[in-house]
Amino acid sequence: MIADWSPEFGAPTSGGSLTIAIYLVACLASLYAVLRDKPENAAAWLGIFIQVGLLTINKYFDVQTWFADIMRDKAHISGWYDSRRVFQHIFFISCVIMFLLITFWIIPLINRRGYALSIAMLSTFFLTIFVCVRAVSLHSIDSFLGSPVMGVSMNDVFERCGIAVTAISALVVRRSAFPGKR
Repeated sequence: MIADWSPEFGAPTSGGSLTIAIYLVACLASLYAVLRDKPENAAAWLGIFIQVGLLTINKYFDVQTWFADIMRDKAHISGWYDSRRVFQHIFFISCVIMFLLITFWIIPLINRRGYALSIAMLSTFFLTIFVCVRAVSLHSIDSFLGSPVMGVSMNDVFERCGIAVTAISALVVRRSAFPGKR
C-alpha cells in the first residue's frame, strides 16, 4: 500500500478545489498578518502560516488518507485490526481533550495577544484536530460528517468555516503602530 501511494490531487471536485483555495487564502492572509500585527505577535502568525500551509498540503495531496491506509495495513500485519476501534476511540478522546486544554490555554492570551490572533490560533488548532479525527475514521463520526446540510456535507462545512475564520482573523489585523509611523 505505501509503495502504491503517489502525490496526487486529493480533492478532484469543484468543492475540493474551493476548499484548497480557501486554505491558500488563509495561508497568504496569515503571512500578511505577520507584517501587519504587533511585532510580538509575528512569531505566532508565522506559526499559523506554517500550520495552515501544512494543512493545505495535506488537503491537496490527501495525506491523511495515505496515513490512514498505512495504519490500516499496520493493524492487519500486526494482528490488532479487529481491536482497532479501541485505539480509534482513545485517539479521538485524546484529540478532544487536547483541543479543550489548548482552548483554555489560549483564552487568557486574548487580552495580551488580541482577538484576531487568539481566534486564528483556535480555528487553526481546531482544523488540525479535525483533520486528525477525520483520519481516524470512526464510523459514527464519518456518518455525521458525511451528512448533508443544504447540499454540502458537514465535513465541508466544518473545514471551510474553520479555515475561513482563520483567514478572516488574519485579514482584520490592524496595522501595527511602529515608532515613527501612524
